[in-house]
Amino acid sequence: MATGPGQQGYAGVTSDGHWLLYMNGPITGDDMVMRVPLGGGIPAEVVRLFGSQRLQCAVRGRCVLIESKNDALVVSTLDPVNGRGSEVARMPSYTWGIRILPDGDALSFILPPEQGIRNRVRVISFNAQPSRDIVVKGVTALWGLSWLPSGSGFLSMDVAESGRRLLLISPDGASTKVLWEPAPPFSVVWGMPSPDEKHLAINASSRHGNVWMITDF
Repeated sequence: MATGPGQQGYAGVTSDGHWLLYMNGPITGDDMVMRVPLGGGIPAEVVRLFGSQRLQCAVRGRCVLIESKNDALVVSTLDPVNGRGSEVARMPSYTWGIRILPDGDALSFILPPEQGIRNRVRVISFNAQPSRDIVVKGVTALWGLSWLPSGSGFLSMDVAESGRRLLLISPDGASTKVLWEPAPPFSVVWGMPSPDEKHLAINASSRHGNVWMITDF
């Protein structure tokens, strides 16, 4: 368990299974990346940060630090001991669902809508390869990304006026499978596959309300 002053979030486990990395802050106006041994121990500061940022760790690869600088998001390698490393990519600040791919060699995010439809996922390489777009058919507005550990597909929500659907999408976007389409008052928030891809954890919410009539005394 990671505890301490400030607010903890954006946790990630290094692919070697040794470290839990997480954001902690703000305490004195600065956020920090902290590390703690996965088996338990005392948290230690990895790097102190300024501005908006987040961290992510790949299943089989590196961890990265994503920082907002001059209307762009700068992606740098993140070592649990040595801290921030070299810059590996840049992307626009107006993105949704940023997610590192399982092999740790690329980052994916959802592009802004075109003609009212938000159905394009861009994949940018950390190894100077050309970026590519995944066009997902039959959706209205994608929200959030979560890749299967094997890389054989990814999860995303389709947000429409009729409600939200949790989808399993093929790597090329050509086929989708509805994993859950809850009936009101429930609404799917997110889904996360297990490492062996045999189970799925789903975060859902529901809304309930009351109407009160107030009269003069």
